[in-house]
This record gives sequence, C-alpha cells and structure tokens, in this order.
Amino acid sequence: MCLDERKIRMYTKHQRKIMSVVLVIAFFCMTAAACGKTDKRDANVSDSDDTATKKVVFSSDTRIAYLGPAGTYTEEATQFFFANTGVMKPEQTVDLVIEALTEGTADYAVIPQENTVGGAVTNYVDALLNQTDVCVVGEVILPISQTLMGIHGASLSDIKIICSHAQGIAQSEQWRKQNLPDAEVKEMSSTAAAAEYVAQQKDKTVAAVAAPGAASLYGLEVLARDVQITDANKTRFYVLSRSDSFVSGSRAVFAAVCDADRIDDIIVDIHNSGLELVTIHDRPEGSKLGRYRYIIEVMAKNDISDEQIAKIEIAQEVRCLGRFDTVEKNNEGAN
Repeated sequence: MCLDERKIRMYTKHQRKIMSVVLVIAFFCMTAAACGKTDKRDANVSDSDDTATKKVVFSSDTRIAYLGPAGTYTEEATQFFFANTGVMKPEQTVDLVIEALTEGTADYAVIPQENTVGGAVTNYVDALLNQTDVCVVGEVILPISQTLMGIHGASLSDIKIICSHAQGIAQSEQWRKQNLPDAEVKEMSSTAAAAEYVAQQKDKTVAAVAAPGAASLYGLEVLARDVQITDANKTRFYVLSRSDSFVSGSRAVFAAVCDADRIDDIIVDIHNSGLELVTIHDRPEGSKLGRYRYIIEVMAKNDISDEQIAKIEIAQEVRCLGRFDTVEKNNEGAN
C-alpha cells in the first residue's frame, strides 16, 4: 500500500470517529429533550379496545410466562399486551420465565427491561443476553405508581422496615428519606413478594412498596400513595418468543459483543441505515477489561426493513434479536 493510500484510510477512519462522537452527543441531547414525553407511535393499539396488537390474534390457550407473583407490574404489562387473553403463569425468577419459553412450556414470556428512575434492570438484561434462540417480539411501556402498604391498623409512625424489589426501593428513595428516614430497607424478589411478606408477618412495623393492586390482593391497607420520585416514572417490558412472530415493527433490538472502542462504529452503522438510537445498555463480557455485551434498541418512523437490519448486522459482533412495535398504557388506564 502506498503512503497516500494509508493517509486516505487513516483520514477516513478519523472522520468516522468524529462522526460517531457527534452522533452520541446528538443522541443524548434528543433523549434529554424527550424525557417525560409520551411516545404516541402505538401502531398496534386500537382506540376502541385494550388489545395491544392487531398483527397477531392470541388464542385462549396461548401460554404466557411472566415474572411473578400475581400483583406485580409485570403481570399488569402482560395483561395489557395480551388483552387478558391466554393462560398466564407467574414464575419466581426471570431465568425461570425464559426457561419456560425455551423449553416449550410457554409460547411467550414477559420480563422487565428498564425503568425511568432505576435504569436498566441489569440481571434481567443479562438473562436476555445469555440467550441465542429467543426473540423480542413486543415492548410494553407501563406507568408506575408505587404505593406504601401495611397491615390493617398500621400507620406511618409504626413503620420500621420497608420491603420492596430493588427497583421499588430506588424509585421510593426520596420519599422514604423525607418521610421515614430511619426505616430499614429489605430487598425482595418482587414488589408483590414484598406485599405478600408483609401480609404474612402481620406486623405493624413492616410495610411494602408495591403496585396499588397488591394491597387488595394481599389484604393490606394503603398507607401512602405515589411514593415514587416522579410522576413520569415508567417501566419498559420486553415480550419474548422463540420465533420472530411479528417479523415487522418500527423498533428493533440488537445484541453486540465487542471492545468499547468498537461501539462508535456500530453507532455509525445505525445512522447510515437510517435508524435512530433509542437506548444502549452495557454489561461486562467477562473475558477482559474493556470488553462488553450490549443491548442496543433502535427505531424508525415506519417498519424497519430487512435491508436496514442487514446494514447493522454487517458487523460480525452484532445480531438482531427482533423487530416489534411499542405499546404504552396511559395513566388513565393504569391500575
């Protein structure tokens, strides 16, 4: 290779690096501007009913595994997406939810993915990244209204221990510091598990932060409503399948395994495909420092094409996990 050719290639790579930095900055600016706004691109939602998708009609014997127990926000997201159709089975962990799907005892699975306040649910992201034969076929955005509940007869002044899932603990931190600063925090496997635990303890000093519906489900009394940090608090959930059931949608999610200095090239590929970046979550790959596994979500104004997917998958480190549409439950319809 002659000297001029080397200079041209070095210059081109340098220009790509500059472009990737500009794109990353632009992405974070757009994300900041969009905070608190509702995504109106619910292409699959009918104005006349609560059905989350028109592309697939779910039968009464459709089997759906979700992160339980009953009374969790994941159950609410599952009921909304599948319009209360099918056989819904709660599982104790996300690993068991995905196992039910991969072993064929469930047709679909629903898991939490990210929260406005608590961020990515990292162990759930890990569980998804560990799979090679699972597709993301839907996404649900659910408004989150955390509630403090205890046994009947309890009051705020009685509470010494507050139980919740890690996300519920994070989302209620500001309220707890202002109202119950001396209360001990106890992490549970889910918000519903926390409510069930409080009901079993029958102790006025123990309370749970959970979904409002958990209070009636477990016979508890609401002590305080809306204890989350912000009214804009929302959680995103992924709907999973063993096959790319819907094969179209205005969003797509990719998994990538690469060194950190490769991610900017992938962002350039996303831009060149005509798609916009939605989120990137990184997790340690485990083989060496600076190498990560990524979940990358992108979006378009219309259905994402095969050609656009191919332009991103051209990088050996990247594989598409599925295309889908996002559906959002509004506050008026939330439980």
